Amino acid sequence: MFYSQNFGVYGVQFYRPEDGHGAGSVGHKRLYYDGQDGRYLGDRQPWTGTAADIFVQAQFPLHSGRILGLPGCILISIMGVVVAMLSVTGVVIWWRKRKARVLALSRFDVTSHSTICAQSGPLATYKR
Repeated sequence: MFYSQNFGVYGVQFYRPEDGHGAGSVGHKRLYYDGQDGRYLGDRQPWTGTAADIFVQAQFPLHSGRILGLPGCILISIMGVVVAMLSVTGVVIWWRKRKARVLALSRFDVTSHSTICAQSGPLATYKR
């Protein structure tokens, strides 16, 4: 049970301690009452409401893997490791390509190439 002083509303949650994050990890059933006269204001039911409500409620269970239980949690953990490995391999590939470019540029003779290009380029015929 809680009281929201900013809104003047009492809230009551119903759950069993073993439920953790509630039904499918979308939260517990809540009832709301007016702080002045105690009249019923509304409720929040897990997995009910409009499609948008259900979509918003499903975000935590989907991204934590709780929606599929233990196999879902294991799958999300593996996906986290995969993302980390992709990041590391991306940096390794970039580093190797960079090293190869630097090595290729160090072997390239800039003065002889520019001289050859200047003599054989399209403007070479006009310089005569």
